[in-house]
Amino acid sequence: MEANRTIAPSKSLTSNSAAPIVELQRRDPSKAPTATIFGFLPYWGSSEHLRYDLLTHIACAAVEVNGDGTLGNDHGWPWTGVINEAHQHGVRVVLVATLFDTVGILELVTSPIDRATFFANIHGKMLEGGADGLNIDFEGSGTSWQTHMPGFMAELTAYLHAAQPGSEVTIDGPAVNWSGAWDLVALADGCDGIFIMGYDFYGSWSSTTGPVAPLTGGSFNINDTVRNQYAAVQQWAPEKLILGVPYYGAHWTTVSSEPRSPVSAWVGHPTYASATSYAETHGTVWDAVSQTPWVRWHDGTSWHQVWFDTAMSLGLKYDLVSATNLQGVGMWALGYDADRPELWEALESRFIETTAPVVPALPKAGIGILVCLIGSVGVVVLRCRRRPCPDSP
Repeated sequence: MEANRTIAPSKSLTSNSAAPIVELQRRDPSKAPTATIFGFLPYWGSSEHLRYDLLTHIACAAVEVNGDGTLGNDHGWPWTGVINEAHQHGVRVVLVATLFDTVGILELVTSPIDRATFFANIHGKMLEGGADGLNIDFEGSGTSWQTHMPGFMAELTAYLHAAQPGSEVTIDGPAVNWSGAWDLVALADGCDGIFIMGYDFYGSWSSTTGPVAPLTGGSFNINDTVRNQYAAVQQWAPEKLILGVPYYGAHWTTVSSEPRSPVSAWVGHPTYASATSYAETHGTVWDAVSQTPWVRWHDGTSWHQVWFDTAMSLGLKYDLVSATNLQGVGMWALGYDADRPELWEALESRFIETTAPVVPALPKAGIGILVCLIGSVGVVVLRCRRRPCPDSP
């Protein structure tokens, strides 16, 4: 978000800005995902290829917040076109509030006057776009502000629940509680949910290459995040946790072609669509340690490595979510897959229930039907009651 600070909001998001806001429509429960699917949509992104039928929440990122509770750049909010399309499909729209300055965060969360100013201002901004909830994305160095976040979130949640009944208040939490400064149980208790930022295990700071979101392997990974870092919350209130996954990768030039090679230089974060284009050209290698794929190639001068998640590796993380009964999954960020369908299909295969077709009843004097399910294949066995059945292969 810092890299895109000066970019104007995408026209696909700010279209139809003069149109009235459509209220959230009731969704047919039989067609809704069986878990929360919470997608972040950044202001520089595109809504062109969104599958609203596979989403429960769209988090519009973002409105910037100042330490004194005033608001900064709202990046074209309200995004009326997206809001109305989401509401017509029964998808809740969540406004994201960002503050990435340690001093500013500490000022805001410790000052009653600044908190009150922020609460009123951000609720007014929610009302401008008919938002159904608020997501807090505060990130900064040090630990001085983190101990204050449970109280801040509890106060904010109580305020918004009273001012706007039915609104949902979430916060973005770390994948690893490095300093132990986060009281994750108290944080979960004080809001409607924690979006776990389950990524950036490797990045521009890394001395070796590695997966952005390893499911297993190493000292820290997604399995550890869910089962150990958030163990108390997962055991007490798993419905408060949403596992976020990356729709982007990490690209380095490297010393060698080996996995976890020493890094020569950082190249950047390719989106899923860009990383996939590298994979289609150079092929992928499956890393059994982290259960993620990666790509390598030599450009004539240097080795390159790109590590990223695919439908297969994301599916394994979705299986973990189901196994631990979490509220659901989410992603940073919607649109990073461009027009490719496979990540949507991975969500659909795990979180959309399909009803088996009803077999019509047959006359008792006709044919008896016995249906045997073998794996995923339905085998229909016909037994004739009045005359022999013809031979069949």
